Amino acid sequence: MIRCKFLGRCLAALFVGVIWTSAYSEDSAKTTNTVQLDGNDYNVVLMDDVFQGDAVALPDNLTLQRVFVGKNGVPVTAGSTGVEVYRNVLGPIYSPGGVNGLIADDVQTTAANGCDMSYLEIAVFGGGNGTGPGFNVTQLKIFDRCPGQAGAVVLVDLLDGTPLSLPNNAGFLLTFDLELEVVSIPSDFWLGMAFSTAQAGWIGGASPTIGTSLNVIDVPTIRCNAVFSNPALYASMYADVFCATAETFFVGYKSEAPSGIFFGGGGCTSPATLGGCGDGINVNVNCEAGADDINPTVPNCQLRGYTVNVAGLGGAYDIEFELWTDDDSVADTGAPLAPIPGTRGCYHGAGNGFLEQAAFVFDGSVVLPPKFWLVWADNNLDAGPIESAALAEIGFSGDFFAIFDRGENPPAWDPNFFFNGCTDGDGDECGSFHITVQCLGVEPTGACCSGAGGTCSDNRLIGECGGGRWQPNVTCAAALFNPPCGTTACCKVDPNDSNQTVCDNVNPVLCVADGGDSTPGQFCATVECGFPGCIAAEGSCLTDHGTPGCMNNECCNLVCDVDPFCCNNMWDDTCVGTAEQVCPPQPPANDNREDAIEIQLGSTPFSTLSTTTDGPALPQSCSSGGSVTLGHDIWYEFNAQSTGLLTIDLCTGTDYDSRIAVYDSCIGAPNMVVSCDDDGCDPDPGTDPGIFTSISMLPVSAGQCYLLRVGGFGLGESGTGTIMMSENTEACPTSGSVAYVDPPSGVVDARQPHPVSSTTPRQGIRTFNVNAPTASNPIMCFELCETDDEGAPNTILTVLDPPGSYDITFTRTISVGAVSTLNYTGTNATGTFTSHPGNVNGNAVAGADDVLSLMNCLQGSIPSVDCPFGLYSADIDQNGARSVLDLARLLDVLNGAGALTPWNNTQKPASAGCP
Repeated sequence: MIRCKFLGRCLAALFVGVIWTSAYSEDSAKTTNTVQLDGNDYNVVLMDDVFQGDAVALPDNLTLQRVFVGKNGVPVTAGSTGVEVYRNVLGPIYSPGGVNGLIADDVQTTAANGCDMSYLEIAVFGGGNGTGPGFNVTQLKIFDRCPGQAGAVVLVDLLDGTPLSLPNNAGFLLTFDLELEVVSIPSDFWLGMAFSTAQAGWIGGASPTIGTSLNVIDVPTIRCNAVFSNPALYASMYADVFCATAETFFVGYKSEAPSGIFFGGGGCTSPATLGGCGDGINVNVNCEAGADDINPTVPNCQLRGYTVNVAGLGGAYDIEFELWTDDDSVADTGAPLAPIPGTRGCYHGAGNGFLEQAAFVFDGSVVLPPKFWLVWADNNLDAGPIESAALAEIGFSGDFFAIFDRGENPPAWDPNFFFNGCTDGDGDECGSFHITVQCLGVEPTGACCSGAGGTCSDNRLIGECGGGRWQPNVTCAAALFNPPCGTTACCKVDPNDSNQTVCDNVNPVLCVADGGDSTPGQFCATVECGFPGCIAAEGSCLTDHGTPGCMNNECCNLVCDVDPFCCNNMWDDTCVGTAEQVCPPQPPANDNREDAIEIQLGSTPFSTLSTTTDGPALPQSCSSGGSVTLGHDIWYEFNAQSTGLLTIDLCTGTDYDSRIAVYDSCIGAPNMVVSCDDDGCDPDPGTDPGIFTSISMLPVSAGQCYLLRVGGFGLGESGTGTIMMSENTEACPTSGSVAYVDPPSGVVDARQPHPVSSTTPRQGIRTFNVNAPTASNPIMCFELCETDDEGAPNTILTVLDPPGSYDITFTRTISVGAVSTLNYTGTNATGTFTSHPGNVNGNAVAGADDVLSLMNCLQGSIPSVDCPFGLYSADIDQNGARSVLDLARLLDVLNGAGALTPWNNTQKPASAGCP
C-alpha cells in the first residue's frame, strides 16, 4: 500500500473546495460595498457567486436582533422550547450565496430516531445599515440530503412558500416557534436558505457543542463539497434545534481534525469492483483494504453511527466500511478478525479531489466490543480515507494500522503499518483515520487523572478531563490507572551499578528527593534514561561549567552519545560545540508562567521555538477565527513606571502567526485579561499573507505590574520576533463638555434573552456613545466601575473615535442588578447606568406600576414619565421596536419565567462602591 508521493500536490488536489476565508482579501474581491455595523465600516462582497477569499470577517461585537416568526412567517412570541438536540456556537464568518442562491448546511442531531421539532433558531446577515428596502428570505427548507445532490427531497418548508421580509439591518436571529405545529425531522438533515439579495447570507458558527456536523456546506458554485478554508474552525452555519422529546447520543471515539494526508493508491493490477456497493468487503478482490484500531470510551457502546473523512483523486469511486472484531492472537497489536454484523456502510464519492465525509446511522441494536477495527475497501486506485496524523482525541487508539497484504501466502492482515513522519513527541508513530463513533445513551462520567501525573477527580466527562487519563463509570478510589495516577517517569542512577540508569514510575517529589530526574507527561514505557552523568546534572548545555553532564536531559544524552567524555569527566567547550550542533533549540528561560522575566520599554527579541503551553484558554472576548487558544507561550512582567497608554508591538520582524494577552496582575495564576490581540498588524500586501502578527494597546497605571503572555494562534504556531514596548503619557483634556449620548446617563437595562430558556448571551447594554474632548489616547481617558461584577470584573474593551464622539465597548454587557459608572477622567464627568430589570419607569422599585407605565408608554402617554429613557426603557426584548411583545416580556422579567430570577418588588441597586 502506498500513499501520495508528492504531498503538496495531494493537498492542493484535496482542498480545491475550500471557498471561504476568515479575512477579506482585496486581491480576490470582484465587487464590494461598505456597510456600517456598530458604527464601523466593513467591506461586503456584492456578487452572485462566492469564490475563495470573497467572504469577510464580521466583528466579534456584532449585535444580532432577535426576530420571532411562525412557520408561515407570522410574528409570534416563542414559547416552550423542549429538548435541545443541536447547537453550534455563533462565529464571525459571513457566507453569501447570491440572489436566490440556496446555501445549505448539514445537521446531525442527538435525536437518534428523529423527532417533532418544537423550536428552531438560525442566524442571518442582511448586509444593510438600517436604510433601504430590506430583503426577503425566499427559501427556508429542510432536505433529506444535500440539496445539490440528485434526488434530494424537501421534507419541510418552514415558510410555506411565503417569503419572510426583514428590514435592511445588519444581523438577525430568526427564531421559529413550532410548538403548536407538527414538524417532523429525521436525525440527520440539511437546512437550506436563500435570499433576495446578494448581500444577505448565513452567519457561520464554530464546531457544534450539541449534536455533530459533517462540516460540509452546499453553495451554488460547489455543490455538496464546500468547506471553510480553515479546517481548525470546523465551522457550520449557526443553528439551534429543539425537539419536544428526543433520544440522545454521545461521542464514544473521535480522532483529531484531519491533517489532509491522503491514504490511498496501490494494491490492484487491474480494475476491480466491490461486487455491488453495500454487499460487504471482500479483501481478496477490492483494490485496497486498510484498517485502524479503535478503543471507545465505554466498553459496551450501543452503535448509533460513525463518520469517516474520505477523498478520491481519480474519478468516481465506491468505498465501503465495516467495523470488525479484534484478533488479539496476532502479534502485540492484534488484527482485524471478522465483520460485526449490522455495521456496514457504503459511500459513492465524486473523486474530484474534494474532502468528503461518509456518514452512517444505525438503530443502536449493535453493541460494540471494548476494542474493534474500522475496516475499509475501495474500487479505485486513488481513493481512501484521510489520516489525522495525531493521537485520538476521545477514546484510545494504539496508533497502528493494518493492511491486507496479498503478498503473503496465504494473504493476511499485516498490523504493523505506520504512517511516515508522524510521531507523538516521544518518537512513537502515531495517527489514525479521522473517524467519529457515536453511542446511544447519556454520556458517562468517570475518574479523571489530570495530565500524566497530577491528581484524580470524580464525576468528570471525558471532555472535562483536559487530555488526562480517564476511566468511565468508576470513582478515583476504584480506578486502576496503570501507572498509578500521581506518578511519572523517574530516571535514577542504578543503585547496584553506577554505570547504568533505571526508571521507575513514582511521585515527582519523591523522585527529586531520591536524586532522580522526573519527566512530567511521560512514563517509563516511553522514556530512555540514557547516561548516568545526565541524571540530575547541573549547568547549561551551552556553557562550559566544568562538571559532568548538563541540566537538559535530552540534550545531555545526545551530546554524550557522540562524546562520552562530557558525561564521564566534565562539560567543557568541546561539549558546548557538540550541543550547538546536535541539540534541538532549547526553550527560553521564561517558557513557564512561574519563570516570567521582567521586560522594559524598548526593543526585546524573543523566541517561542521549543516552548510548551502552560497558560489557560483566553476568554470569549478574545476569540479570533473561532479560537481562544494561545499556544507555545512565553511570559514577561511589566512594571509600569507612569500612567499612560502602553503599546505592545510585534508587527516588525515576527515570523509567525502570533498572539498577545495581557493580565491585570503579576501575582498568582493568570486571571483577568485586560488586553488581547491576534492579527492587529495589517500584513504588508507584498509579504506572505499567511503571517499575521499582533499589536495590543492598553491603559496602565503607575506602580501596577502587568503580566504579558506572547505566543501563537493555536497549538501549532511558534517562531521568533521582536517586542517593541512604548508608552504615551499625554494627559486627557481637562476642559470641554462631556455628554453621554446613547444610551443616556441613568438608563434602565431590563433586557434578558428571549425565550426564557435561551442559552444565548444576555442582550443587555454593552456599547456606549459619548461626546467628549478630543484626546490622542482616548482609551486611557475612560474608567469603568460596577457595584456588582457578577463574579468577573467587567472592563473597557475598545474606545473608537468617530468624528465628534467616542464609541466605547465593554468586554460584556453591564452587570444585572448593579450600578455601572463610566467616568471621563479628564473633566471627571460620569455617566451612571442603572441595571434594574423590570423597572421601566426608573423609580426605586420594579413592580406592577412598571406594567402600567409600559402600557402608557406604548400608547404615547407622557413618555418622559412612563419610559424616561426612551427606547431603552420600553424595548424590553431588544428587538429594536416597542410593541405588545415587550409587555409579555416584562411580565417574564418580573415573574422570573423559566430559570430566570424574579425581579418583582426588587429595590433599585445602591450606587455605593464607585466614585
